[in-house]
Amino acid sequence: MISLGHFHRHTRFYAGILLGAATGVACVGMDIPLRLTIAGDVFFAVYLILTAAFALTLTADDLRKTANRDDEGMLVIWIVTLGAILLCLGSFVLYLNKAEAADPLHLAFAVLSVPLGWGTLHTVMSFHYANAYYADAQPERRGTQDTRGLDFPGTDEPLVTDFLYYAFTIGMTAQTSDVATRNGDMRKLTLVHSILSYFFNTVIVALAVNVAVSQGH
Repeated sequence: MISLGHFHRHTRFYAGILLGAATGVACVGMDIPLRLTIAGDVFFAVYLILTAAFALTLTADDLRKTANRDDEGMLVIWIVTLGAILLCLGSFVLYLNKAEAADPLHLAFAVLSVPLGWGTLHTVMSFHYANAYYADAQPERRGTQDTRGLDFPGTDEPLVTDFLYYAFTIGMTAQTSDVATRNGDMRKLTLVHSILSYFFNTVIVALAVNVAVSQGH
């Protein structure tokens, strides 16, 4: 069960959801696919902006102090994020299949949703990696030892930027770079992330080809 503390700790995420939903409701007169796309874009943009303003000031000690609590309810965050991405991609497909004349506004928001959704997915994963790294290896003895699970060359105290580097490298290449995994749990998490990245990137390429073809007619 998700506690109220979960919502407090993930204020940026849920603020994005609320503002996105409010924007979608406010866009009266527009068709449903376009409203869903705009709502998704607002959600992604708000989350990314608020996270950038907050995350870059965090130290390794900050990440360590909140690792166990912040990872509570991550499944819900994953589901909501993937759901929002699928809605936007579905709206993109509906746009491409419209029989009537193309709507430039819908195309603009649909195209914008792709990099925003892509960035949101890997940013969420970055914090999941950070929480998994700094979580207590022995929960019953809080603060005794980090679980770790990743080996960052040159540092034993990785910051948010290090986890962003790891997550976005997987997002772009579906593989790791100079950062090594050190335990089975981290390898499983990296595997799931790599599979998601592969399918997301495949869909992006397919959509790009379809847009090029549709605009050429």
